[in-house]
Amino acid sequence: MLAVDGEFAGSGTFVTCAGRYGILTANHVVHNPENSKMRFDFDSIHQELGIVVEDIRHRFQIEMGACKCLDIGAPLHWGEGPDLAVILLPEVRIGTLKAKKDFFDIDHKADSKLKESLKDDGIFVVAGAPACKTELKDKPPPQQGDVLWLSGFLAQADLKGRYSQGGYDYAELRAGYLARNEGVETFRGMSGGGLWRMPLLSQNRQGLARNIIFGPIVLAGVAFSQKPDINQEMNFCCHAGSSIYVNTRQQLLNC
Repeated sequence: MLAVDGEFAGSGTFVTCAGRYGILTANHVVHNPENSKMRFDFDSIHQELGIVVEDIRHRFQIEMGACKCLDIGAPLHWGEGPDLAVILLPEVRIGTLKAKKDFFDIDHKADSKLKESLKDDGIFVVAGAPACKTELKDKPPPQQGDVLWLSGFLAQADLKGRYSQGGYDYAELRAGYLARNEGVETFRGMSGGGLWRMPLLSQNRQGLARNIIFGPIVLAGVAFSQKPDINQEMNFCCHAGSSIYVNTRQQLLNC
């Protein structure tokens, strides 16, 4: 969940690779094609990158000029791929972030994680922060200013299909909205959020009924566009496993 100078910008996933720490997100979140004021300026000493690190009201900001952007793939047209970037975080703030958040390692056992991410069984969820679930709240004295309250959200999605194009791979998913009390009006703001695969495993115990448990959760993609479908459903287009464990990993190793 990312903000620029206190304004909600999009979603992302904390990742690490060979000693580098960053936020994996959609390229268009960083280089906003719709609003120039919301573009991340990595040469600025004034612009601030806001990051959600706790489930309480707080403000955690990093000077944007202290970060770097690694463009993994830039879209030629809005809503199309490739659409990937990594915000490389400054080492001086990594200790604080590591104490609050987990960084998913895309380098350690990358081949195994890639294999798991490309399987079609299990449960898929897109994690991010819908814009409609964000609020700007006043900070109590003695602190001054406002704090952007970003609500984390998981959208369970059905895998529709996969395809490859231009050296990147993609997964298409479908999720419902407004179908339940906890539903949202739109998933706008989930761009850059991680697609996670949760495998289901059968567990047998002597004398007990068979249990179904979750296996190791793996990062399986990055959401970058949505299109409304019929019956209050939304189609997500996500980069898939190879785009993370091959394209992104290789560029991080080489930078």
